[in-house]
Amino acid sequence: MSNETNTNNGSGSSKTLIIVAVVAVVVIAVLAFIVFGNQDSTPSEGSSPTPVPPEVSVPTPAPDLPSVTANDVINVRSGPGTNYPVYGVAPAGAQAEVIGVSPDGGWWNISVQTDMIPAGNAWVSADYVTAQYTENVPIVPAPPVPPEVVPPPPTEGAPTVTSTDSINVRMGPSNQCTSYGVAPIGSSAVAIGISADSTWYQIQISTDIAPDGLGRVNANYLITSNTENLPVTQSQHCP
Repeated sequence: MSNETNTNNGSGSSKTLIIVAVVAVVVIAVLAFIVFGNQDSTPSEGSSPTPVPPEVSVPTPAPDLPSVTANDVINVRSGPGTNYPVYGVAPAGAQAEVIGVSPDGGWWNISVQTDMIPAGNAWVSADYVTAQYTENVPIVPAPPVPPEVVPPPPTEGAPTVTSTDSINVRMGPSNQCTSYGVAPIGSSAVAIGISADSTWYQIQISTDIAPDGLGRVNANYLITSNTENLPVTQSQHCP
């Protein structure tokens, strides 16, 4: 009897130790997840968050004029299509005077402030606005589609910028500088410099496009990688 009793006590102790060990492993795993589990959501070193485009100034139209109201934050572009570069965005609820419509009826030509857009007009998609009094606005021909600029692909680990929209590749770091053409959405380029105010990146492009093989792109439309140590490049005078 005594041997049987001792055997049972040893078996109970072993079970208790196993349970304690399992509980300890579970606790350690939970703590490890709490401490380390969220690290995957932290941006990788050298990368940048998605940029926020600038807001386009849109004069409020007078009552009874042809107008559109933005249903959401919308892109304001230089032409009636996503292959045209974006000037910036108009916030939800913004109203603008309509001065024309694209031949296919899919885009409205609107009046904008000339301080940002010297031409004084731009385009918004009809899919994202509510229009009123627009029945008799004239058809406005689309401007010429800008030439496409496809930068040489970056090598692995090189300082890189990637466009989040169709963007102008310009001669200098200003919207007033001549555009060589448009880099399509998702284009990546080697970055070799940044402006003193960090708003423009200097990138490599083909010498077939620019004799010096250099262009400038607006930081508002870029995601960057490994660009922390770029030198500040001198501003270039634009004609």
